[in-house]
Amino acid sequence: MDPARIDSASSLDIERSFRGDSSNSWKQLFVLLADREGIRDDRVRTVAPTDFVSRDREESDGSPLSVRLQLRRAGKDVSTVCDIDTVALHHLAGHLDIKWGVMQAVADLSPMALACLVAEVWREKVGEGTLRWRVVDSTVRAIVTADYTPLNDIAVARLLERPLTSLGISPTRALRSSTETRIEFVLNDSAQRQRGAHRPGIVVRNSETGHAMLTLSPGLVRHNGIATRLSEPTLEYRHVISNRDALAERLVAALPSLLHSARGASERWSKIRTLRCTPQQVDAAAGSLERGLGKKMRDEIMKAFGTRPVEDRTPSALFAIVAGATRDLPPWKRTNSDMLLSALLADTVVKVGHLAHASAI
Repeated sequence: MDPARIDSASSLDIERSFRGDSSNSWKQLFVLLADREGIRDDRVRTVAPTDFVSRDREESDGSPLSVRLQLRRAGKDVSTVCDIDTVALHHLAGHLDIKWGVMQAVADLSPMALACLVAEVWREKVGEGTLRWRVVDSTVRAIVTADYTPLNDIAVARLLERPLTSLGISPTRALRSSTETRIEFVLNDSAQRQRGAHRPGIVVRNSETGHAMLTLSPGLVRHNGIATRLSEPTLEYRHVISNRDALAERLVAALPSLLHSARGASERWSKIRTLRCTPQQVDAAAGSLERGLGKKMRDEIMKAFGTRPVEDRTPSALFAIVAGATRDLPPWKRTNSDMLLSALLADTVVKVGHLAHASAI
């Protein structure tokens, strides 16, 4: 299976920066989040093995497998053949206890062979079990158990608006894809804005489809309004029905700690940005870039960094090279360099640990 399918499953739909004061930024954010048809969370009572259909990849935008679903349309049950995207294929492999490598190998052999494999294992493992098939534009974006339910983006924004506003934080940018929404928030600090520093912020990622998870992380917002997500502390909630009522309380309680971590990172960055990188920082940065952007781009960036005068091999210079090298990449690919700042700040960021890793809501 082409690895590029994973990228296309998260292809960018919308990128929007917000201007004006905090009140106007929130209004623009809610308009953006409302301007999209909600996903269909169809509980399919019965999916027979014969409902899995192999597809020609050129005709189905790379998807090797489709499924025939009975979906509710205009008050009627309609039989609809829906492509299964890569994220949903990952979910399907998990439900069927098929290793992802096996799914890839069989798909590369023949989409028809994959349909036969899935049908055979489905008959044994699932039968007529109930799953939620999250469908967007006739494409299955996620396959989750009946314990899960979507937490939509507007609900997340409404939960966060009051507590973030009380902390002096407002939206600065949002990105939306077929599987995830990312909202970047910044602390409204006029002194730091005037210095052009990386201002503290919070990055929120919500996946109504695909990962079925809400994630909040500290972040640093650059002068151009684009935020970089830091790796710790990370607050994660899965879209599970149980304990949903406790979500608001948990989020409000966690936000000050996230902001505290972002402030610590901002202060540390202002101190080290013009100091020469240590060998440990260079190694950590190279590893981060390879994970986020691939070996080829990592080599290009590190080569450009190595040609600079020794005294100019600073974190700030490296960050500028990365920004230039990724400028023409799609926005969702550019966010893959997120962890660079975390790597450069690895042993110095104020850490409070993983606040609630993979907690259920």
